[in-house]
Amino acid sequence: MQNKLSLIQKLPLFQLFFLAFALLWSTETNAQFNKEIGDWESHLPLQIAKHVTQSDEYIYYSTELSINRIDKEEFVGQFYSKIDGFSEVGVSQIAYDKQGDQLIVAYVTGAIDIVNADGTIQTIQDLKLNTTFIEKEINKIIVTDNRRILYATRFGILVQNADNYFFEFTTNMETEVFELTQRNNELYAATAEGIYKFIEADNSNPGDFTKWELQDGEVGLPAIYEAKDIEVFGDELYAIVDNQVYKTNAGAWELFDAEENRTFQFISSEGSDLLIGGFDDGVSFIDLVKSDGSKIPSTTCCGNSMIDAIQTEDGSIWYADNWHGIRHQSEHNKACSSILFNSPY
Repeated sequence: MQNKLSLIQKLPLFQLFFLAFALLWSTETNAQFNKEIGDWESHLPLQIAKHVTQSDEYIYYSTELSINRIDKEEFVGQFYSKIDGFSEVGVSQIAYDKQGDQLIVAYVTGAIDIVNADGTIQTIQDLKLNTTFIEKEINKIIVTDNRRILYATRFGILVQNADNYFFEFTTNMETEVFELTQRNNELYAATAEGIYKFIEADNSNPGDFTKWELQDGEVGLPAIYEAKDIEVFGDELYAIVDNQVYKTNAGAWELFDAEENRTFQFISSEGSDLLIGGFDDGVSFIDLVKSDGSKIPSTTCCGNSMIDAIQTEDGSIWYADNWHGIRHQSEHNKACSSILFNSPY
């Protein structure tokens, strides 16, 4: 024993460090496998939120591998993943259908899970198994007033019945659709080639792309442009067009916000106010627009690398951020709070 101790004492410092690390790793590795296979638990990275949506009671976040549900009053998180019955990992987008009381989860493969209020999960594989479209990732999901789920995809629009889950039609636009919205009987698509408008009252088949009208210079927009986001707020439309924000006024589009150092990322109309978020010289900002159209600039933002945000009915703001922790504010421009969970980064 004495000889072994003297040998260790003579080891160089870096070898002592390596030996200590190896012993520690061995101990930790053995400790992780005390459970039987049937008792395993998921321990997934939950700190980075990709997308956010809400029901009346909960905030839902998607991470790359799971769904995080947070109680609005208690701030208690509940995590769901493939081990809990979801069909896949690799979430591309989520949305909550409040009328149907169901969470819609889309994956990068094109698979779709619909989680009902009782916790049962309906998995739809139609898009995933379709051989016509190669790019199947879904950019955005909305639920319309006439009980349709609209998926914005890299090839156009996919439309599904929100009650029986049958796919009603596909609008092949041959361009990427980033966002969709509905205003009364009008559908709008923000695409790589501009904003397209469809009047549902005049045409019974939105699957016919020739019935969609491009919004161009005749209505106040540029002749050639890209539209990344579009939302309805009040009776007006707001859209991100070539890194500027436009809005409608009496049927015509006009410039609403354009600052040289800003990069506009998203528009959100979930709450009583409109949120416009992005980066100002690399620093996250979130402006608030009131119902009268007045804008309150950002002075305090919770985001480090903000992807999305929503406002709840009580005026609080919840951030989806490509950084550590779940962020929220009790009000716009108020102090920022974080919710951290025991999970890998």
